[in-house]
Amino acid sequence: MSSPLRILILDDDAADAELIALELLRSGVPLEWSWVSTENEFVEALDPAIDAILADYALPGFNALVALDHLKQRDLKIPLIVVTGMLGDEAAVDCIKQGATDYLLKDRLKRLGPAVTRAVEDRRRNFEREEAGERLRLSQTAAADVLSRANVELERHVAERTLDLTEANEQLRGQINERQKTEAQLRQAQKMEAIGQLTGGIAHDFNNLLTAILGNLDLAMRKDVSEPVGRLLSRAMQAADRGSRLTSQLLAFGRRQALAPRPVDLNSLIRELEPMLASTLTPAISIRQVLDPELWPARADPTQIELALLNLAINARDAMPSGGKLTIATSNVAAGYADGPGDLAAEGADYVALVVSDDGEGMTQEVANRAFEPFFTTKDVGKGSGLGLSMVYGLAKQLGGTVNIESEPGLGAAVTVYLPRANMSEAAGIEEPPPAAVKAADPQSTPVLVVDDDIDVRDITAASLREYGYDVIEADSGASALAIMDRGCEIGVLVTDLIMPGMRGTELATEARRRRPTLPIILITGFMGNLPEPSEVGGRYPVLQKPFLPAALASMVAECRQA
Repeated sequence: MSSPLRILILDDDAADAELIALELLRSGVPLEWSWVSTENEFVEALDPAIDAILADYALPGFNALVALDHLKQRDLKIPLIVVTGMLGDEAAVDCIKQGATDYLLKDRLKRLGPAVTRAVEDRRRNFEREEAGERLRLSQTAAADVLSRANVELERHVAERTLDLTEANEQLRGQINERQKTEAQLRQAQKMEAIGQLTGGIAHDFNNLLTAILGNLDLAMRKDVSEPVGRLLSRAMQAADRGSRLTSQLLAFGRRQALAPRPVDLNSLIRELEPMLASTLTPAISIRQVLDPELWPARADPTQIELALLNLAINARDAMPSGGKLTIATSNVAAGYADGPGDLAAEGADYVALVVSDDGEGMTQEVANRAFEPFFTTKDVGKGSGLGLSMVYGLAKQLGGTVNIESEPGLGAAVTVYLPRANMSEAAGIEEPPPAAVKAADPQSTPVLVVDDDIDVRDITAASLREYGYDVIEADSGASALAIMDRGCEIGVLVTDLIMPGMRGTELATEARRRRPTLPIILITGFMGNLPEPSEVGGRYPVLQKPFLPAALASMVAECRQA
């Protein structure tokens, strides 16, 4: 083509329109293009001199089928090619039936140049055939011969195009089904990858810092200090604790927190938590419980579920500034539940549903689609970190479930947390014994071996244990710890960091157990990294999540010694 083609692009996204034009230029198609985004603009821009129209299928209040109808009303034989992000089989067939020349997806624009060239050439050939037919009508015999040959060529072209469309439809049928299944997974995987990189880069070091800060503050507050100094230490402890919760939320979304899943009676947990929820909400908000009396036990971490329920209640409270009703419901979800999220229906397992709903402001579908993204929030600055729903989502996924949200503006919102059902052997005994009180060490007890490559964490860990009366031996690496054991030193408990250069804590634990099979071992960690799932590690060794307070460490050491 020597002269530029006049192309009209119909799309509600200016960036997509420019991308389409650039792809045509890149494929060697000379053009002059213009862009419209509304029905009125499209009608005003229609001109018989336009060579081709490239239209998105769906626009606000307008679509490609309506555009084709405008062309028919004006008897404009301008080829229209549908260029869209996604098009189902029925919509594609409707477009072809209504007169669309072709259709293709925006993520496969390499076929755009040939498609436009072919459409324009077809149009020009049609014009040429009509002009030839008009001339040939002067001679009946010559016109009949030319018309016959033109019909044969047209039929061949239609047959070829029909065959192309049939083959393309067969391919698209499978691709569209697969695409719909994988798109949601891909989007979520990209989010998880992004937050995983964030937590992987900062969580371990940040938790080491918080461990040293909280431990030293706790020990300092045990000393005889003046009241003003005590207040300052208390405020510093509160600030450090907020930093600990923030890191915990990041790890929860990245699914790398250390959990202790067990059978949980959600109904009992909700009843016990109601007084705390009531104190968190405003007096203008009432709480209603709709609990299934035949509810199955769920496999979950009760502490984390309480935190998730509290986060959901706070979100509901913020959505009802003038008051309203908060409803907490539970129900059983049998295997293959057709109305539940697709990923659960495919699992073929039983789940327990926890639903927190409100009659507040609600949200648009666009906001609901982003609600679980970390740091995404519609609240004013200072009123939310954007990590509450992210934590709930990450917790549910780590436990083997998922979260679903339903909302409309002005009609409130309902967040459903799906948790796996505990199996019969797990559910045999839901009650846990109360935690043992922290006791001072037996003066005759054997030393605790503390292993950590971070000197600040190692120092505070050792100091904390000494505060509770334990003798402590320190090592800065797995190799140093094994050397101490090989020298015959008596060790009562091994406390080791999980992530260390050279030899990780799990590797040290394996080697230590090979030397001393009955040695109690405690793993401490601020981030699990690429190691096995936290629940898997916790099934072999007790895991203490950083940052921790001295009392928690001393309590776990005491339990290991008594086991």
